[in-house]
Amino acid sequence: MSAGLWNFCESLEEKVFDGVRYEHRLLALPKDLPVGYHNICIRQLEHSSHLIVTPEVAPTPPKQMYGFMTQFYSQRSHNSWGIGDFEDLRVLTKDTHAQTGADFLLINPTHADFPVLPQTPSPYLPVAVSKSTVHSSGVDIFEYTLLPKTDRENIDDLARMARAPNNSHSSIECNTVWSLKKEALRIIFKQSVNTVERQEEFEKFKNASVKSLTLFAVWCVCCDKFGTFGTWRDMHVSDSLISETALAHSNDVEFYRWLQWIAHEQLEYAHLEMKKSGASIGLVADLAVRVHPNGVDTWSERSAFGAGASVGAPPDVYNQQGQDWSQPPFSPQMLKETGYAVFRRNLVRSLFKTAGAIRIDHILGLFRLWWIPHGNGAGDGGYVYYNREALIGILCLEAARSGGIVIGEDLGIIPSGVFEYLKSREILGTSILFFERDKYKKPRPVETLRKYCFATVTTHDLPPTLGYLRQKHVQLRNALGLLTVKYLVSAGFLDKTNVDDELEISIALQRSLFSSPSLMIVFSFADFVGESRVQN
Repeated sequence: MSAGLWNFCESLEEKVFDGVRYEHRLLALPKDLPVGYHNICIRQLEHSSHLIVTPEVAPTPPKQMYGFMTQFYSQRSHNSWGIGDFEDLRVLTKDTHAQTGADFLLINPTHADFPVLPQTPSPYLPVAVSKSTVHSSGVDIFEYTLLPKTDRENIDDLARMARAPNNSHSSIECNTVWSLKKEALRIIFKQSVNTVERQEEFEKFKNASVKSLTLFAVWCVCCDKFGTFGTWRDMHVSDSLISETALAHSNDVEFYRWLQWIAHEQLEYAHLEMKKSGASIGLVADLAVRVHPNGVDTWSERSAFGAGASVGAPPDVYNQQGQDWSQPPFSPQMLKETGYAVFRRNLVRSLFKTAGAIRIDHILGLFRLWWIPHGNGAGDGGYVYYNREALIGILCLEAARSGGIVIGEDLGIIPSGVFEYLKSREILGTSILFFERDKYKKPRPVETLRKYCFATVTTHDLPPTLGYLRQKHVQLRNALGLLTVKYLVSAGFLDKTNVDDELEISIALQRSLFSSPSLMIVFSFADFVGESRVQN
């Protein structure tokens, strides 16, 4: 915004505390301040404050849309290195729209993991919001094609070892995958970026986020050189420390910058491929609720986090012991004092660069979070409240800037008024068919689901539908009641001759979602391939 001078209104109140005089005044701001981030500087007092002007609502789908969701690390092809990669994702996005007409594909978080072993076993515990390089596709990098024959043969040998488990039903071994893939990526990196056009693209990427990219690369080098729990973690992070480390380890720092460029380029290509094929939204990115306690953010911005506590969830009907997610909570006070910079810049804005919508894991955390003091059990915590107007407003602002959609996972113990507030800001909630009940605790017909929601039969946190039907058949019938199956029959979704056919019941449940008023409905690939094991 352009600079402006405004006058204070008259003093409303004056008080003296401990010999210091305080004045309460009002500043009349222009009514036409543009939406965005501003600073108010009071010259007389040498004081400044953050001012964030947000839109009332986030963009919403103009009509009902449907799509799929997948933990794409499980979507392996014959060319995968033992784990689904960004090239697999690109093919998947293109084929998903071409073969089904789907508007979007929701994927698991693509946040970064440690650059060294062991890898974190869940994408929902990231070390930073930088991109995950374990999902990079080595042979789809332009520089690979320019390698000498010997180097390509070495990479092909590494690929064969990584591809061996592709057709196995065993768990994905991320540690093995990353050790082989990292070696291959270093070989490709040595080829360097040797065309003018590619070098210009790389420089443009680096210049777009010089400070944060270099910080992340330096953190990776520290992990490489000294281990993830080395004494470097106690260092005070300063501009001089970052610049000195970057200079002393320039080649390694450049390698980690390059890895981020490749990962970002491939993920963005997957999103654009789906958009080009005609999908309305493209990728839906998943935002993990918080970050790893030993990650780059907690190292470089310690004051932004609450010390001596982790976040989780209190005991409920789904988990009687409660949950401790081991992630440090943001400090509400520091968020406010910094203008919510970490949240808006590092978390939200970065995701909209490679997605048409974002899903906020545990959006209830923008209202209140269950803080658990270190050394206590998950049930011994307490709620700490956050400024929902600021955090939700920033979501609306960043969504409006990108034209993206915001989906909130509003499941669990719901504070009063959350559903109504999210609806007023046109942020979609989440409805899981298995959990929907009316006031009598009976299964809710799909036509009574919320309009402003993301409706699905199951999620990545729950067993696939066949997992319920096969492994918990008796319990499921008891929990849902035969009324569920009777409803599917009476509504025409299930033939009465198939009331004991688990696969047909699963298909009927998926089909029933089209009768809901929900703006976005989503189907799980795990359901469509008949998977019954829990993925996450």
